[in-house]
Amino acid sequence: MRDDRFIVETAEREEIIGRCFASLTPLALKQFPAREKRKLVVLDVIASKFEPGKRYNYKEMDGILKSIYSDHALIRRYLVSYGFLNRTLDNGEYWVVEAGRPA
Repeated sequence: MRDDRFIVETAEREEIIGRCFASLTPLALKQFPAREKRKLVVLDVIASKFEPGKRYNYKEMDGILKSIYSDHALIRRYLVSYGFLNRTLDNGEYWVVEAGRPA
């Protein structure tokens, strides 16, 4: 659930990104944060690597996430749970949830 408690100013966002990511090109996550506000920033950065309107099969999704963080399953679950990505019932396809559009 996202609300005003999770509003992040630009400087704070940059600090979180610098703390959590080893590299932005290529994207490499050092650690997945425990705090909710930080999780949202990290997940937003990772979700930005996916193309809106495109559907990714399970293998493509895992390949992308494995290159970002060793526990790719954790990242995949959080991306879906926090509403950044949606998936089919059989987990066969994933896609970006576009702002203002139903999941």
